Amino acid sequence: MRSFFLWLLAASLLAAALILWGEKPGSAEASRLALAPAVTTSQAPFQQVDDPARSDFACRLCHQDTTAVIEFPSGETISAQVDLQHLALSAHGTVEEPLACTSCHDPNEYRIPHDGVTAPDYRRYQIEKSAACVDCHQPTHLTNHPDMAAEEPVVCTDCHDSHEVQPVDEWETVEITVNCVQCHDVEEEDRLTAVLEAGLFTSEPREDAYCLACHTQPDMTLTFANGDTKSLTIDPEVLRQSVHGEDNPWQPLACRNCHQDDMTYPHEPVDVGRLREYSLEKYPACASCHDHNYDLALDSVHG
Repeated sequence: MRSFFLWLLAASLLAAALILWGEKPGSAEASRLALAPAVTTSQAPFQQVDDPARSDFACRLCHQDTTAVIEFPSGETISAQVDLQHLALSAHGTVEEPLACTSCHDPNEYRIPHDGVTAPDYRRYQIEKSAACVDCHQPTHLTNHPDMAAEEPVVCTDCHDSHEVQPVDEWETVEITVNCVQCHDVEEEDRLTAVLEAGLFTSEPREDAYCLACHTQPDMTLTFANGDTKSLTIDPEVLRQSVHGEDNPWQPLACRNCHQDDMTYPHEPVDVGRLREYSLEKYPACASCHDHNYDLALDSVHG
């Protein structure tokens, strides 16, 4: 019996020695890490891939022939498929150093599996994603469409698509109006062609030819909510012979001298309901040149 207890004591001491011998600095931390749950793909820190071909490989592998769709809370859907041939022939694919997918799509936001979209509808999604364009294209090259601050902004992909962006030389041809009529009325195509030829794609200040490309069209009218109408057609010859034309002692006025707030195109909607309200809203522009007469008018019986 005594030998049994001695054997049991020896075994206990041996086990304790083995435990103490196996315990090393940092082993507790190692045990904690071994028991910790594995990090998921979405939690893993992003590792930048410098080689565009490698960074594109996974994107192209999935998106070239997928039948998947992106569905928005609104119920709208768009295809997740990308035509790689169109992409290769686009302005982003034919440059000396073609863009990688990650050039536009922040890899930190496009891990696999992708997170669901947060935009409530397709239009909001377009507006959100177009923000990536300004990383390269600043300042915006169009000054005649409402920008992101407008109630109804025109964003890059409205005209350029996303993966099939045409090279510049194609955009300088009037045939590109086929893109314009996706938003504008088909009946406006001739007028849009004239606008293109007058310099749509420029960040320079608008010249009269740009404005008159539209405003010389016959029978253009603005109709107010109460039924009032105002002609928007301008006769360039009448304007030239007016006091603001060639006989102006300062210099012939340009459209932008008076219409500084109306130079974006498409124009912002008119928010007054009557022609008289519209006249009262616009006539303070005269004060920029005729401040003395403007003040006299305010103090007169008509003021």
